[in-house]
Amino acid sequence: MKIIMKPTLSFSCFIITLSLLFSSCKKDGTSEQKMIQEETSDFKLQFGQDTTLALTPIDNIKGPVDYVLSFDETADIKISESIKLHDKLKDAIQVDWENKKIVIKSGLLYPNSEVSTINGATVPPIYKIKLRAVAKDGKLLAEKLISFVLQKSSVNIQSSNGESLAFIYTLFSDKASSFELHSEATRIAGTSWNAKSKGIDGEAVKIENNKVVFPGTSGSLTQKEEKTYELEPQLLKDGFAVASSKIKFIFIPAIQFVYGTYYPDLNLTVKYNYLIVDLQAGYVSKAPAFYPESYKGKFSIDKIEWNNKPYDDSKGIFSINEDTGIISTKAKNDLQKGSYKLTIKATAKHGLEFTTPMTLVLE
Repeated sequence: MKIIMKPTLSFSCFIITLSLLFSSCKKDGTSEQKMIQEETSDFKLQFGQDTTLALTPIDNIKGPVDYVLSFDETADIKISESIKLHDKLKDAIQVDWENKKIVIKSGLLYPNSEVSTINGATVPPIYKIKLRAVAKDGKLLAEKLISFVLQKSSVNIQSSNGESLAFIYTLFSDKASSFELHSEATRIAGTSWNAKSKGIDGEAVKIENNKVVFPGTSGSLTQKEEKTYELEPQLLKDGFAVASSKIKFIFIPAIQFVYGTYYPDLNLTVKYNYLIVDLQAGYVSKAPAFYPESYKGKFSIDKIEWNNKPYDDSKGIFSINEDTGIISTKAKNDLQKGSYKLTIKATAKHGLEFTTPMTLVLE
């Protein structure tokens, strides 16, 4: 039995040894190497976002190793008469020898699948780059495919307080209304806004520099019907869209907000916002006029002034019904004689804010 078992054990070791030898090599003779620390298959970048890929050492290799990038697996479309996509790839993706990294500067490329507004060329659906490790004698040691999708950056409206919005409610006006566009991609050299973006007709809506401009409207501003403009502003680079988003501009009728009466058929306002009253007896106002009624939201006291000076209502003498806008004071309070000017804020259903004064004089 011992004689029979020896060759069997030897044959098993032989199979294992061959298996190890073959598993460490590919058909082309290169070895299976990680080469890059990060995941390199179909990762995503946003236009303008730079990234690096850390190179790993080649195992069992003595002497210097050269890393070569090849772009042959990405279609070399024409960008302009003198520039092709591979020219851009060579500038955008390079080996940083000192830090042993591959550097990708996406702002030098174009989002995938975008079509040129200049020559109709289409950017390939994915960028594919072959990384090769080559010995000093020219022998190919290992290779790795890097593939990524470059997505467009987003576009928002820049509000007056610096907030970025994807939609905005605004009032009809007899003067032109303009809204500042914002995109992180504007920091990339060579970008400009497309004056022929979707929804932009050059008359009812224009793009001037970095703003969307709507002309003023005529007629009664309070009688207008709500109107929505759906636009898709584009930021271009070399004719390719590098940033775009759908944005809604919703125009609503001019709001009438006043303590008094508003007559919409006459577009006439009668104000009752300066009253001499006995505040110490406990005062209750009438509800303010808010037109159109369908946009009415919530009411609040924004600030109070006494004889043109800030008044601290820490005792809560003044209050307001947030649903109706009715102002009231506590009875038997310690208010001093003088003029109390309240600034009342109305927040419409769509978030727009309006203020109106209400002055109560205690004699």
